[in-house]
Amino acid sequence: MTKRILGGLTLALILMVSFVPAQAAERQGKDTRKKAALHQPSKGKAEEILNRVMKAMGGEKAIEGIKNMVIDLEVTMKGPQGDMAMSITQYQIFPSRIRQEISSPYGRMVQVFDGERGWMEGPQGVMDLPPQQVEQLKGQTSRDRLNLLKEWKEGKINVEVLPSEDFQGKKAFTLLLQFPPDSSGVVDSVKTYVDPSTYQIIGQSHFGESQMGQGEVVVSFSDYKKVKGISFPFKGITTFNGEELSQFKITNLEVNTEIDPSLFEK
Repeated sequence: MTKRILGGLTLALILMVSFVPAQAAERQGKDTRKKAALHQPSKGKAEEILNRVMKAMGGEKAIEGIKNMVIDLEVTMKGPQGDMAMSITQYQIFPSRIRQEISSPYGRMVQVFDGERGWMEGPQGVMDLPPQQVEQLKGQTSRDRLNLLKEWKEGKINVEVLPSEDFQGKKAFTLLLQFPPDSSGVVDSVKTYVDPSTYQIIGQSHFGESQMGQGEVVVSFSDYKKVKGISFPFKGITTFNGEELSQFKITNLEVNTEIDPSLFEK
């Protein structure tokens, strides 16, 4: 995969710490490592829905004006030994630079992705991330809600309107967002769920893999609040094959603040 994980995210950070996503081919379903045909966009209805999503989020001009964010989160990871709480501070410069400072019972860890390279700093020192994981991180940043909408407006993403599905106890508009094929002909995609009453994005899903194997990753978003005119989900839950994997809660979010570029230097 050369271009494009939930996403996201929208809030890609939750996906980064909770599982390692599969390559794009593995997200196509059971028939993995198979070249997928690119769906043709359903322009009329898709444009109507996404334009309303952008308006509900704060408007195209406000979205384009977001250059960076600093997010403080409380994250609870689910595991066989019980829950594990951690705190994360994420520095994000759009479109693809991310630094995460993670504090957990196992100590402090820093993970950095500068858009092309990635590395991790922990108790054992500084280590480069392998090329495969770097490619996966590129995919994760692409699924961020803001990046998805910006790339759709730029004509880089095809959108297909699927039949409405039940999500969080209500019928939701369901969209399939697809990136252009990569060099091997594989199409990367993410399914996005939109609340028909508010036009907020309430969830995303795709195929990925964790230590438990391959399966469906679903991230649900809730508790939307506005920061500088932009709506952000302050709570969310990630599931893997229907089993809860993690929860997050944003405790502080700053938009267009000063971020030292050296934070993304090795």
